[in-house]
Amino acid sequence: MPDPRPAAAPRLETERLRLRGFAPGDVDRLVEIWAEPEVHRHITGRAFSRQEIWFRVLRSLGHWQLLGFGYWAVTDRNDDRVIGEMGFGDFMRDGLAEIAGRPELGFVLASSQHGKGLAIEALRAIQNWGDGHLPGDETVAIVSPENVGSLRMVEKLGFARSQRIGAAEDPVDLYVRRKSS
Repeated sequence: MPDPRPAAAPRLETERLRLRGFAPGDVDRLVEIWAEPEVHRHITGRAFSRQEIWFRVLRSLGHWQLLGFGYWAVTDRNDDRVIGEMGFGDFMRDGLAEIAGRPELGFVLASSQHGKGLAIEALRAIQNWGDGHLPGDETVAIVSPENVGSLRMVEKLGFARSQRIGAAEDPVDLYVRRKSS
């Protein structure tokens, strides 16, 4: 029986965006995006190195190969310029057993693109794809309690706050969404 999982990120398009698999040439732009304090402040608290970005790209490709889901490079449809990365992962996070085995939604958008409705546009396309392709009935998102913009985003997508999890010095809120029927 053939494996029904896609071996690479399927192309998704919205009115203003194209979501595609990563290419080696995307690394420089992702380094620029992750260097923006507004982008990494609530996620890592620091910029990623070029090597760390390369490992993120490889990790996403591995997600698609092994699990049939992963992250997309989010690009402007007019010029294919990378403006972010979004998708689902299973990162087997140490100390967060509450999310084990459920696809975790994640998203990053260049700060110059904030406030234009692009993140919700891309995430709705990703979520629609996920409802038809992801295993299980639920997806999760973990969000820093101080990240008001991301909290609003996951709530718009139908996620509900479940509980506070993680280490006492670095708590995150767990949000859960049941897939649409």
